Amino acid sequence: MFAAAAFRRYEAQQVLIDSLQAVNITSILGDKGSTAYHCPDSATGTNVISVTFAPGYGMFYAAWENQSGAAWRPAACNTYVQFNMTAWW
Repeated sequence: MFAAAAFRRYEAQQVLIDSLQAVNITSILGDKGSTAYHCPDSATGTNVISVTFAPGYGMFYAAWENQSGAAWRPAACNTYVQFNMTAWW
């Protein structure tokens, strides 16, 4: 229900969904363990890669897990990197 709530919130605020909002929704949906809305400093969760694709712009945004053991961080808690794929598509 997190995605549906986010889309309703953006609609109510008349906010068009661009890359920033898309990455925000993607990161909220990524499994971060016991809490959905923030990134705990623990090795919980199962989100090893998190990707948002903007087909109209030929862009995708990806984040990936890092570290290991107790220092492991799920992808949705890391920085998303923009990839411009227009040269290939």
